[in-house]
Amino acid sequence: TFEAHRIMGREMASLGIHLDFAPCLDVNCNPDNPIIGVRSFGDDPELVGRHGQAAIRGLREGGVGSTAKHFPGHGDTSQDSHIALATVPHSRERLEKVELAPFRAAIQAEVEAIMTAHITFPAFDPTPGLPATLSHPILTGLLRQQMGFEGVIFTDSMAMLAIADRFGVAEAAVMSVEAGADVVLACGPFQNHLESLRGLVEAVQSGRLAEERLDASLERIFALKQRFCGRPTPVNYDLEAHRQSMASIVDRTITVLRQQPGVLPLKGKTLVLMPDLLPQTPLGEVSRSESLAAHMSGVETQEQRYHSHGDGPALTMLAQQAGEYDNVVVAVYGRDRLPDSQRDLIRLLLEQDTNCVVVSLASPYLLAHVEAPNVVLSYNYTPLSLNALGRVLTGKLEARGKCPVGLG
Repeated sequence: TFEAHRIMGREMASLGIHLDFAPCLDVNCNPDNPIIGVRSFGDDPELVGRHGQAAIRGLREGGVGSTAKHFPGHGDTSQDSHIALATVPHSRERLEKVELAPFRAAIQAEVEAIMTAHITFPAFDPTPGLPATLSHPILTGLLRQQMGFEGVIFTDSMAMLAIADRFGVAEAAVMSVEAGADVVLACGPFQNHLESLRGLVEAVQSGRLAEERLDASLERIFALKQRFCGRPTPVNYDLEAHRQSMASIVDRTITVLRQQPGVLPLKGKTLVLMPDLLPQTPLGEVSRSESLAAHMSGVETQEQRYHSHGDGPALTMLAQQAGEYDNVVVAVYGRDRLPDSQRDLIRLLLEQDTNCVVVSLASPYLLAHVEAPNVVLSYNYTPLSLNALGRVLTGKLEARGKCPVGLG
């Protein structure tokens, strides 16, 4: 984790980027979480905290500051704060033990910034409907005074509906600064930026926000800029060495969750079914997948794309085609849950007289309730991930990854 983030930091710094909105320190302990997923390091607070500290130190070594998010924790919700206001109803004792633990670890690692969550936490602030981003008891009372954080507090995007629909952009900007935020992220249309600025200016002019309050934020912001922006841009680095290091890291991530004896490594004719990865979510997942079969040398393969949300006849045809092969590898993808069409495809493939290996290209939770005898996790579909996956499937690379979440 340290080395991966050191490399990312080095390359970002060479482009003039001085702060990364990472790492994500949400403890993803809710399988139905629709937005965090593989951005989290796992469902164990100690694991998340340990990797979070390594990420923070790696980014800093690379020349970039880091931002721990989403405080006090976005891991145990079943709602996406981009579109709804979620609540984490747990007791303070539970929140201290799980949600806050990685952030305490980040503060120990001297994280430069922390980003807030648009989520309500009644145990920390009982005000109905008031998210952490706008809560003085949470940002100032908890984060600043109790936890001792002295760095910069960023809000999450104020264009997210959990904020914008309930409070309005201008009022939310003022409330977030009153709560203790230093930087208001006025994302979305340019009008949002103008409204946020207008709201803040009017709040200062009316006396609602004291100039001393803004001065305190400016001091923290200037200190952060002075720490990272004053460095010479490191334009020289060994790109090939970085690529090799990242490949070595990715090689250790592929996880064989379960397998039947004799199926892996694959032998004989193999059909590889790859999803097209067309847009599936409001966030617009638009990347087209790379080839997996291209990384499966030594095995006779035929790769075919299938529509991620295909209909019954098309799926049946694919399953019948798979019956002509010794093996079929079906890669699946979804942001938070497996689409019904992909679940149906797996069921149809398992009915065929062929070895079926199911691969998740994203969250492990996609396959939590899939009764498949051969399951492999790659967590991603980058070229490096597919290269490692292909070599694991063909026996050229040992699978050394461990699933970071419990699947029940």
